[in-house]
Amino acid sequence: MSEPTATPVVETSAIAAPQEKRSKKPWLLFAAGTVPLLLGGVVFFATRGPSADAEHGAPERKPKEKPGVLAIEPFVVNLGSEQGRFLKCSVRVALASAETTEKIQGEPLTLLRIQDAMLSVLSTSTVQDLAATGGKEALRRSLMKHVQEVLGENPVEDIYFTEFLFQ
Repeated sequence: MSEPTATPVVETSAIAAPQEKRSKKPWLLFAAGTVPLLLGGVVFFATRGPSADAEHGAPERKPKEKPGVLAIEPFVVNLGSEQGRFLKCSVRVALASAETTEKIQGEPLTLLRIQDAMLSVLSTSTVQDLAATGGKEALRRSLMKHVQEVLGENPVEDIYFTEFLFQ
């Protein structure tokens, strides 16, 4: 049998290089710079008075009323001066408040006047008007103007087309 071989014992302290001590200067500089900034920010926000708007008498903002949407029955109209060309569209009218919408829905005559004004605008449109760049937007503005005239003081916020087909 073979004899066990001895492994030489080496002292690690004699081989290892002496450790370099890290300087604490960078950490001290970092702490010395950031701590005053943080404290200054806390003091600034804690001692700050009311906002500038309140100091200058700015009006308080009132929460906006919930808008209302008035659904108009779909229209199918012949387009102006063109045989066999028609427009089918569904329209929604966004009003300033849900209360205004309920009021209009409770007044059938007002609703009929709105539909009549829209029908007059739609039936005078031509394919060229609608197909042109911005034609649908011009139609929307015209509808808004005419509906606003019918409603008087009740503001119309926007008109939305939910269906729009012309042939």
